[in-house]
Amino acid sequence: MSKAEIRLLNRLARSYGVETAFRDSRGERRHAGRHSLLAALRALGAPVEGLAGVPDALRERVQSEWRRLSEPVAVSWGGRPVLLELRLPAAIKKGPAAFRLELEGGRALRWTRSLSRLPLVRTVSVEGAGYEVRQLALPTGLPPGYHLLTLELPELPGGAHKVLIISAPLRAFTPPPGTPGPSWGVFLRSPPASGSRSWGAGDFTDLEALLDWVRGLGGDLAGTLPLLAAFLDEPFAPGPYEPVSRLFWNEFYLDLARVEELKVEPKARELLNSPGCQDEIAALRAAPLVDYRRGTALKRRVLELCAQKFFAGDSRRQAGLRRWAAEDPAASDYARFRAAVEQRRAGWTAWPGPMRDGVLRDGDFDPEAERYHLYVQWLAREQLGELSARAGQKGRGLYLDLPLGVHREGYDVWRERSAFALEAGSGAPPDSFFTRGQDWACPPLHPEKLRQQGYRYYIDCLRHHLRQAAILRI
Repeated sequence: MSKAEIRLLNRLARSYGVETAFRDSRGERRHAGRHSLLAALRALGAPVEGLAGVPDALRERVQSEWRRLSEPVAVSWGGRPVLLELRLPAAIKKGPAAFRLELEGGRALRWTRSLSRLPLVRTVSVEGAGYEVRQLALPTGLPPGYHLLTLELPELPGGAHKVLIISAPLRAFTPPPGTPGPSWGVFLRSPPASGSRSWGAGDFTDLEALLDWVRGLGGDLAGTLPLLAAFLDEPFAPGPYEPVSRLFWNEFYLDLARVEELKVEPKARELLNSPGCQDEIAALRAAPLVDYRRGTALKRRVLELCAQKFFAGDSRRQAGLRRWAAEDPAASDYARFRAAVEQRRAGWTAWPGPMRDGVLRDGDFDPEAERYHLYVQWLAREQLGELSARAGQKGRGLYLDLPLGVHREGYDVWRERSAFALEAGSGAPPDSFFTRGQDWACPPLHPEKLRQQGYRYYIDCLRHHLRQAAILRI
């Protein structure tokens, strides 16, 4: 491979955000091989099979970047001004354009400006086409939040152009005035189970007890591994860092004693108090390791009876679930997905075409299983929300863990497919502890496509956790 070919390949890689080298644990610079770079580029959608295709792929990449009016996202740090660069074909008329900035709080700012009066930054010729880069200054002092800028330029095809404006503070957290010195806490693999009420694993109530114990010793925080939804039947993948979704909780951690329907459903109480069920609980409690599959199956038998009771009538609690489901339509979508996985006993990549492509119809899943998954998500949200509220009253609040990835067969990848690079896997390079590196198996987020959607999926993941957590470990 010639030096010229290496330079072109590295240039194409950098244009897609692919690093061509890194420093290992000994500080030595390691260069990625051509096969690795080509594989990474293909995973990110570059039209390149081998070195011979690199020049054309680079040419197409450069042209596509200049055909884009502006970057899809801009950031204002600490209320500082945003100077948005517009890439305008030199041949078009630079007449008036309309701008609308919709603030997250609902207020909208509108103005018009002649493109010819915007400061000219530079002129560029790309494959014989001329472009002018002009600078648009946005209003200063924007409130923190996600704001949407719409540009209407009649001279350009495609109509309105939208840009997400993120107004962010320079620091994510500053202790309020009068806060005492450094605080401390504990981080455990899972909530510690309390002996007499344990099902062989901790639950949300146990996590609250841990937090109270830490505070009794003068601490302020208690955290554990991710509490997110997982495959605990078929498929079976209990690992907390390979969740089904980063948008929904794991019903495995529900405290059944706090489920209202258990108190009013005799069939559920009868099952729970039966010798067989009590023997099973005793066996789970005596096991040396947490048996996620067996524990989940037992809890589900009780919770299914509670769900049947819940949906049998029209109660105040059912109205609360309906309001929540209307506010978060993804909850019903997720419930249908989990029910379809159970019916097929396989992940979505093995489903028929329409189902695999995100369309679920009647008959693709059991409606009772759908209601069950919707119900347990509502319970998890309820119990974790109560825990979070009590934690906030007593101190700084709850500490949660956000995993970097999700299960390849899970809900998030199925529904948000364009946000992931499905032909790749995430991991970490070798270091002094993992000398051969790490392969986490999870498909990584696609940086460019995620940016094009305004980071919507990732923002949803953060909001899901920060509704409950005062501190988030990433």
